[in-house]
Amino acid sequence: MLKVFRLLLIMTILSATVSCHKSNTTITNFNAITKERIFPTHSFVQILKRLHIYECLDKSKCKDGKFTSAGSGISIGNTGDGTLVVTASHVCNTELSPPVKKALGKHEVYLEVKTIHGAILRAETIHLSDLSETHLDLCLLHIKDLFLPGVNISKVPPQVGDQLFSISAPLGIFEPPTVPLFSGFYSGPVSDGVNAMITIPAAGGSSGSAVLNRKMELVGIIFATKVGFNQVTLTAKFDSLVKFLNKGINKFLLESKN
Repeated sequence: MLKVFRLLLIMTILSATVSCHKSNTTITNFNAITKERIFPTHSFVQILKRLHIYECLDKSKCKDGKFTSAGSGISIGNTGDGTLVVTASHVCNTELSPPVKKALGKHEVYLEVKTIHGAILRAETIHLSDLSETHLDLCLLHIKDLFLPGVNISKVPPQVGDQLFSISAPLGIFEPPTVPLFSGFYSGPVSDGVNAMITIPAAGGSSGSAVLNRKMELVGIIFATKVGFNQVTLTAKFDSLVKFLNKGINKFLLESKN
């Protein structure tokens, strides 16, 4: 399936060209949006993956500088000392390929989030799916000292023909406090058993976008779009998302106690 779909991550060049206090851990959802079609834009974040190259061992393949790739994400609630955000795993993955590593000397890769208020904070990966093994593209982040309202998780999956919505920053289009809003329809599951097809348009930078029902409840996360026809998009199935979040949140709570 992924052979005809393209993962949605954009790379923005900042300065060069590259080839290649534990507190209460109760998770609280402060989302007060209950009316239909009131978009929870205050829950949106842009995910920024930073690569800072201090030196290159192979000058023919890289240059010193700072580089950023961008995706999208959504808050699902607060902990005692921060916010939990769900996005796509390839947005969170900070592992560099062997050829890139070989060309680099001293470097740093880290994650940040940018809110609709323009605040930028470091993010820590809590739970990450393995796309190559499970076909599931999901990531759970924790951002300390950030407190955003979280969207509610739907109690029921979407049905074929249901209208759905997304909040995302395709091609890096994000002008705080304004973020693009989109709509489409749920088309049904795909053959891999863990993902589904929707008709919400997407492009690079849309990876990790929340898929919301008419009650503005979370039902999926966008991670790929059809090559040559970006109105057809892949999202994690509702049950896959719920299982992932339950596992990730339990992992976070267990680690917070230690």
